[in-house]
Parts: sequence; C-alpha cells; structure tokens
Amino acid sequence: MSSRELIKRASIYCREGDLIKKCPLFLKERMLEIEGVLRSYERSFKALGLDEDEKLYAGWVAQERREVLEAIAEHILNTVGKPDNYESLSKIYDVVKEIEGNFDCSNKRIKYDMFRAKTGRLATKSNSFPILNLPKERRVCITPKKDLLVEFDYNAMDLRVLLGLSNARQPAVDIHDWIRKEVFLDTISREESKKKAFSWLYGKRIPEAAKFEKIFNKDKICEEFYEDGQIKNLYDRVIQCDSDFFALNYVVQSTANDLFFEQVYKVKERLGLHNSKILFCIHDCLVLDVDKTELHLLKEVREILENTRLGKFKINIKAGKNYGDMRAQ
Repeated sequence: MSSRELIKRASIYCREGDLIKKCPLFLKERMLEIEGVLRSYERSFKALGLDEDEKLYAGWVAQERREVLEAIAEHILNTVGKPDNYESLSKIYDVVKEIEGNFDCSNKRIKYDMFRAKTGRLATKSNSFPILNLPKERRVCITPKKDLLVEFDYNAMDLRVLLGLSNARQPAVDIHDWIRKEVFLDTISREESKKKAFSWLYGKRIPEAAKFEKIFNKDKICEEFYEDGQIKNLYDRVIQCDSDFFALNYVVQSTANDLFFEQVYKVKERLGLHNSKILFCIHDCLVLDVDKTELHLLKEVREILENTRLGKFKINIKAGKNYGDMRAQ
C-alpha cells in the first residue's frame, strides 16, 4: 500500500485529517521533534507570505514527517474499525485532495475539514483560504487558471433530497415555484413559499403542514433512518442523535452532502486527464476551471450532476471570468 493510500485510510478510519493528533505514546518523542521543526518552517512561510508547501522542506524533514505519519496510520488501522460508510468518505476525501491541489489564490490554498461537522458538510481549517465565508466583494480575486469559471448549483437540494427519500417524483422546474403552486395554489410569492417550506422542514408549525406532509413524508423517513438514538443515512453515515427534533435535519443534510459528493466524484472521474478541473465547492455548489477547448464537456458534466440516485435534480449554471462576476447560462 502506498504512503498516500495508507494515510488516506487511516484518516477516514479515525475521522481526523491531521493524524499527528492521533499519535500513540510510543511515537510521541519522534512526533514532538518533527512538530518543532515543522513549526519553524511554518513561521518562515508566514514571514515570507507563503502557503505551507512540503516541497520546500529539507529532504530529511519530509522523510521523517512521512515516516511518523505512516507509523501513526498503521497503528490506527490496527486499532480502529473500518467505518460502514468508508466508500462514501473515500470519494469525499479524493475530491477534497483534488481541490487542495488545484486551487491557488494569492498564494493561499483551500484546506477543507471533512470530519468536523456531524452531517459531513465541509468546513475550512484555520490556515485555509476562506472559501466558505468569502465576502462577495472579494470573490473577484478568484480567477481561472484556464479560461472560464463555471458554477453548477443544485436547486433547493435539501428539499429535493427530502422529496427523493419520500419516493416522490422530482419536478423539472424550480422547486420553490413548484411548491408555491402545489401547496399554496399560486396565492403567495416564491420568496414567501420558500420561507414557509424551510420553516416547515426544520420544525416550525405552519397552517399548511398537512399539505406538505402529503408531498414530503417526514414521519416515514424518520422511521426508516432513525432508531435507538442514532440516524443511519442512505450512505451508511451514522450520526448520534438523542432528539426527534434534530433527526430529520440530520438525515436530510447528511444525505444531501453525501449525494452531492457522489455526483462530484463522478465529475472528477469524467474529467480525468482533461485540462478542465474541479476548482472548489461550497456546500451543494461546484465550480470548475474550464479550458475553452473543452466546453463540449459541460453538457455531460451537467447530466452527471443532474442524474442522482434520488431522481433528476435541477441544476442552475453560471459562468464568468472571475467568481465575483458570474452570469446565468
């Protein structure tokens, strides 16, 4: 097994992106020594305004760090059981690593934490480019290395996941407009319908609750995925939950996250050795850096993202020369 694969498996087994944190006692001395050296490098990188890069380490430092991580990884694999959702987490891990290798803005890289949130939603580490909470006025700094940024954004993914888990057919149109007509008989605005839909979804009492229940069967979903204080979603992700109130939220949000990465992984595999690459993702939104000679791939990427195991999900697409000026397509 390669060093990369060994560290990947151990990270997923123990749900920790930084294996140093899981260092066993018998490796502590070596770990403390290498950590001291790494902190010195980190201070130097910061002073020079550079992002941390293993390629700039002295040869012996990189080798010692790798050997310590491999030893920790082997210990983890021998002491921690394989999670039921390993295959799903493996796909997320591969997508995250690809983004970390592709994205570079102002000498800063994205560093995701795929283990922090219970539902699997990505967070960013403290030394990361702040892609998840980047102010709109700063988005202009994100530009393509190739020719064009293309954003694929799922339309109301949580509601579509809930609809899919209810075994209901996916509407081909904007789901909030569809709910406005199906539930409210075209009597309120889209924005009002959207607010009411999410209020109902996340537990608030509303007069139209019975109408929503005819379409989205919350009780059935909870019965299927929630039992004995834990939920186990469609992808075998297990989340401890001691409250019925949070159970549905965990089911929907974790399933939406895992389904999103299932589709993004397919996109990653399809792009393969093409010049166009995944640049980053923000929750249920995927952004590609596209080579103008490969624009023909976009139709196929859209079809990959749309055709999920829970039905055909509507995708909204924008494109632009920087992320602050994206236009609907």
